[in-house]
Amino acid sequence: MKVEPITGGGYHSAVTAEQLRSVYQNLGSTLQVQKRETELSGLLALLAAVIAVVATVLSVVWFRRVG
Repeated sequence: MKVEPITGGGYHSAVTAEQLRSVYQNLGSTLQVQKRETELSGLLALLAAVIAVVATVLSVVWFRRVG
């Protein structure tokens, strides 16, 4: 399966340094930036859960409430 048709990208072969320079010169004119919104609530919930677990472990260790 080729990636190019799926992504809309292209393949550029460069055997020599001059060919590589040419590829990089042409590459700048074909780059695209896509902005998209990302949902962060799941990541923030995970971070909150990790903080809660760390706080619980530190509390148990600090106050020696094990056993």
